Amino acid sequence: MEGIPEITGAVRSHLKIRVRSYMMDHRSLAGVILPAVEIMEILADSVLSACPGVDVLSISDARFDRFIPLEQGRDELECFADIEYMADGCVRVKLLTRAALKGGITRTKEHASMVFGRPFQGDSYPADMACCVEGVAFEVQAADLYRELVPFGPSYRNLAGVLYLTKEGALGAVSGGNIHGESWPLGSPFPLDAAFHAACAWGQRYAGFVPFPVGFAARKIFAQTRPDESLICRIAPLPPDGDSLCFDIRIYRHDGTMCESVRGLVMKDVSGGAAVPPEWVRRGAENRYFSSIENRCRTFAVVERKAVAPFALQALSPAESERNSGMGQRRSDGFIAARLCCKRMSRLLSGNDLDTAPGGISTIDAEGIRPVCPLTDGSGFVPCSVSHDSRFAFAASGNGKTGVDVEKLADRVIKGKRFYMNEAEAALSETSALGDIAASLRIWSIKECVSKALDLKLYEAWRLSEVVRVGGSESAVVVDGREYAAWHDQVDDHLFTLLMMD
Repeated sequence: MEGIPEITGAVRSHLKIRVRSYMMDHRSLAGVILPAVEIMEILADSVLSACPGVDVLSISDARFDRFIPLEQGRDELECFADIEYMADGCVRVKLLTRAALKGGITRTKEHASMVFGRPFQGDSYPADMACCVEGVAFEVQAADLYRELVPFGPSYRNLAGVLYLTKEGALGAVSGGNIHGESWPLGSPFPLDAAFHAACAWGQRYAGFVPFPVGFAARKIFAQTRPDESLICRIAPLPPDGDSLCFDIRIYRHDGTMCESVRGLVMKDVSGGAAVPPEWVRRGAENRYFSSIENRCRTFAVVERKAVAPFALQALSPAESERNSGMGQRRSDGFIAARLCCKRMSRLLSGNDLDTAPGGISTIDAEGIRPVCPLTDGSGFVPCSVSHDSRFAFAASGNGKTGVDVEKLADRVIKGKRFYMNEAEAALSETSALGDIAASLRIWSIKECVSKALDLKLYEAWRLSEVVRVGGSESAVVVDGREYAAWHDQVDDHLFTLLMMD
């Protein structure tokens, strides 16, 4: 690597770090501290000054072991950087401070360390996984997050709008911040800092503690971000390591360009239990929304239509794109969300395959009409069914004929009874302990499922099927003299129904 001295061993340089006024907005229980994202900028700058040939946009083995407090009114920090030129052409750098103790003794503390220049092993996270989170989303408004979950000052409030959290991860908009005139070698530090906040919110909801970033395995900056830029962050939780949470973080532009990737982010409770999540963010975190459906089908997926990033179009196959091209916006949004569900199921059914490009997973049949879940090894497909309403897209696959439906509770199902119910079904709905609307919607939804499972016109399903029992989570329908169970789950005022037939 050109420009790197052919020596090993550490060289210590004296750093005078300018404390910008905006940094005072980075507050924790420990007081005002120098942010990890600013530490990376400072150390990248020191490496570029000492050794200009190093690729500072590739960072690995990062650790943030001790806070560096910032004092009000002090505009400069005295620090040291130990720079070690490694035999493989990389550079390891440590950030140190020195404190004077009694008797003229000084103590050196190591606060952070990382390696610059190590090649990053590519990131091919598929667009269909990146552009949405699977599951029923818990919404956190940015204003609530910064008031109660991450109480930083204005300069570090760079999550915007709504953060969507599910057990599968988090998706939200982040900003490049509104600080101008600074020279950052890694680009704006604010998008990644905001992504840390999203991961912190996920930890508070699903792990029950307030996590703080303490290190990561690797970071690659593909495109430097800018102040005022609007971006999208996707947080993917990894299996926890002891008392630590682990995440992958990716930040995208709205056109799907990946700006940066962080692998193996480690977050811990550094407060000793003093920081506690508020009750509202934990409420409902353990809900099993689909306890009736989840064990009755081979696999299923649910996506909130509003929790889909703009670059979801990139996840479509050529056939899906052609089908989508003639649709209006509202119908297109539902179609795309349903395709994302089917692609999730295809990956799960193919051994959790994350390597196949989303364009190579075409979830409509050869006629371009019915949904399918292809196995990514090309060995065939699994039958599936899809549905979407104003909020959700829902898909499920089984070993036989499968029908699904999702509907919002509304009194319109009562007004049209005479079209899709016979007298016995009408009596069933009117005497149900669920109430007429809830019972009628189950009857309607079951017949939608029959239509999809048997590939019938809806009016044919109305005529050929009879619902003989209506329950909150299980109903029964007779088709051609044979009785089948239909399964229901409800999320808020949305009813999900699954029907499987031989």
